[in-house]
Amino acid sequence: MRAKKRGAYSFCAFDLETTNLSADFGVVLCGVTQIGGEPYALHSQRELSPMWHSRSDRDFEVVQALLHELGRADFWIAHNGANFDIPFLQTRAAKWGLAFPPTRPLLDPVILSRRKFRLSSNRLETLARVFNCPPKTPLHPGDWLAATLARDEPAIKRIEKHCIRDVQILNALAPRFRGMWRHLSSTGVFI
Repeated sequence: MRAKKRGAYSFCAFDLETTNLSADFGVVLCGVTQIGGEPYALHSQRELSPMWHSRSDRDFEVVQALLHELGRADFWIAHNGANFDIPFLQTRAAKWGLAFPPTRPLLDPVILSRRKFRLSSNRLETLARVFNCPPKTPLHPGDWLAATLARDEPAIKRIEKHCIRDVQILNALAPRFRGMWRHLSSTGVFI
C-alpha cells in the first residue's frame, strides 16, 4: 500500500450473502461493495453467472468481481468480516484458483462493539438501531432455499436488497467507530 495524504485513503464496505456458513458446502449468492463515495456495486449470480438459470453452485464470476473491488481499496469494512466474510471469500477464491488481494486493514464492527460498548447483541441490526442507522431489510429463511434450489428471481432480488442495505448500514456506522481503535492486531484488524 502506498502512502497517501491524510484523508485520501479509500474504504471498501462489503457484505456477502452465502448459501452456507462453510465455504466448502456453500457458495456466494451475491455480494455488495461500496468504495468511498462511489455508488454501491452489486455482484450477484443472477447478473454475472452464465449458469444462473440452470444451477446456482457456480460463484466464480461473483468471487472474481468481489476480489477486484476489494483490491481497489486501502481499508475494508465488514461486519463479522474477520471471522466470516474474509475467510469465506478466501476459501472460494482458492477453490477457483483466483488470487486473493493482499490483506488490507479491516474495520470490523463486531470486534469493536464487543470491546467498546455494552450492548444486548453485537449484531448489525442492533448497531443500526442503537446508532440510528437505516434498519436492516428483513428476509424470510425460505428466500435462501428458493434462490439456491429454484433460482427464484424474486427471492434472489430480496437477498440482494438485504445485502445492499447491510452495506449502507456499514457506511453509516463507520464514522461512529472512527478513533475507537488502539492499533492494528497482528491479523490486520483494528482493535
